[in-house]
Amino acid sequence: MYQETADTLIPDLAKHQRRLLAAGGIGLLVATAALARAAEQFYYSYLMAYMFVLGITLGCLAVGMIHQLTGGTWGIVIRAPLGAATRTLPVVTLLFAPVLAACRSSTSGPTLTLSPTTRRFSTSTST
Repeated sequence: MYQETADTLIPDLAKHQRRLLAAGGIGLLVATAALARAAEQFYYSYLMAYMFVLGITLGCLAVGMIHQLTGGTWGIVIRAPLGAATRTLPVVTLLFAPVLAACRSSTSGPTLTLSPTTRRFSTSTST
């Protein structure tokens, strides 16, 4: 079975791949340095970025499912981008590991509690 890759489909992409891989490696080094320097802020920032990417992935999945349920021709044009974004779901699932690590390592920190009398949320920091 012949499998087409990005190199064969987009020949101009091949000349940029090394630079983009180097940029990704530098980004990984910067993230590791940020984790070592300020772990709590790193985890807050990582969670925010993770939720952004997860929102795009799940949003595309939802729109694709709505198109499958309703039918019609309105989704034919966006079917390929929706499928591409949805196929990132396994990678996004693996990228949840740092969030789990932060939850397990956090023994103290802000907690969110619901007051039964006022029915409002309040935050408290346990030390």
